[in-house]
Amino acid sequence: MSGVEDLQNQQVDEHGDPISYLFPAEISSRIFLFVASQPDEAHEKPWQALVLASVSHRWREIATSEPRLWTSIILTLDGGPPPLPHPDTLGEFLRRSGQLPLSIYVRSVLEEEITIALFRPLCDVLSGCADRWASLDISGPLHLVSLFHAKYEGRSILNSIFITPEGIDHESRSAARFDLGEMVPGPRFITTIGMPLPSVRVNLDNVDFLTMHSLHIDECVEILRRSPKLQRCNFSFIQPGSAAIPIPEERLWLPKLKSLVLFNLGRHRSESARLFDYITAPSLETLSASAENDADMITLFSFLSRSSPTLKSLTFWGAPTEEALIRLLRKLPTLQSLDIFNIDISDVFFDLLASTTNLLSGPQFLPSLISLRLKISKPITFSWRSVAGIFGARADEIEVDRAGSRQRPLSKLKMRLGDDDDEDDGVNHITIEEDVVCLFLAYRAAGISIEITDPDSELDFILAN
Repeated sequence: MSGVEDLQNQQVDEHGDPISYLFPAEISSRIFLFVASQPDEAHEKPWQALVLASVSHRWREIATSEPRLWTSIILTLDGGPPPLPHPDTLGEFLRRSGQLPLSIYVRSVLEEEITIALFRPLCDVLSGCADRWASLDISGPLHLVSLFHAKYEGRSILNSIFITPEGIDHESRSAARFDLGEMVPGPRFITTIGMPLPSVRVNLDNVDFLTMHSLHIDECVEILRRSPKLQRCNFSFIQPGSAAIPIPEERLWLPKLKSLVLFNLGRHRSESARLFDYITAPSLETLSASAENDADMITLFSFLSRSSPTLKSLTFWGAPTEEALIRLLRKLPTLQSLDIFNIDISDVFFDLLASTTNLLSGPQFLPSLISLRLKISKPITFSWRSVAGIFGARADEIEVDRAGSRQRPLSKLKMRLGDDDDEDDGVNHITIEEDVVCLFLAYRAAGISIEITDPDSELDFILAN
């Protein structure tokens, strides 16, 4: 009798699920892995592996025999479905992953008291396999990160850490803490927001990419000192004051640093410029920086002079004068990409670009420039004819010029005009001369990308004119 029932169940499975009977288990498991790894599916249906394992007896066998299917732990708490799993369910999920590395993604938008109460038992389960955490992404109330700990001693394989607590301010930033005890991670990728250096207990010897927000200048210098392999660094919203960390008397030599992004707004903009006093980076290729006054420009100029980097990309905002900006750019003949934000630009800047394009010899200004992006607020202090001149040739000669006399490979211009915060800034009334419009259109037809738009990139001023 049992043989008949088994045959009937097999026929039901074959009828409802022809795929797993047509393909070998190895192929079916790859299909399962593909489905579970889709970004939208993973976040909308974080327990996709359990769903796949519940379809049929055959699917359950395939799913439970593939440990890679159970290595992504996604716990989200946003007040809607899906609910958080029971700790026993999470434990079974972890057991099915074998001894493979784990990716853990945690999000909560609910208030702290509820979040802590619901996540604490789940974090206790996760702490039992802290030695298998490969990536950890935590976003939620301030103290959520403090729930993650290591239950046992061991060696950490944690490679990526993303900690972005919500509702943190300068006064409360020391309250959150990430500490796995004796299991000190040595990740390659680190992103934290608002957490001071002592609150993130990690080994920085192997870090390659680092993003940190709302630190003091001495914390930034200490991080650079402790990160000998750092190649890409982003410090945003550097705070005034000090964390009482001694700064070395000698400048730091950062031979591996290739990208440095310093982003500060408003009255604290000079804080980021101070960092250049303490470092030398000869391998730098990408730089984002700002300056509030002449002193900041001198600091940046000195940094570039002693570092002598082969800089390829510069994003800059806040120069006190166009003259100071031009003096800085003359130090960067290797620059290929230039983004300038909210600096008054006149015909002087565009005429310098045009002179380099047209001359076969003589002084050159940004001779390697390929891409130029400008964000310019009203009022405009340049002529459109000077803008058209940066490409050099007349429209009917541009193809010949590309192969011959053009000294600069400039092939992309993007200009955003107007203030993002001003709904009535008058940009809709900008007029470009007819013959200049014809030049821009001819350049476009020749393969040069030219965009002149409003802040939302909705209005094309070339076509509008």
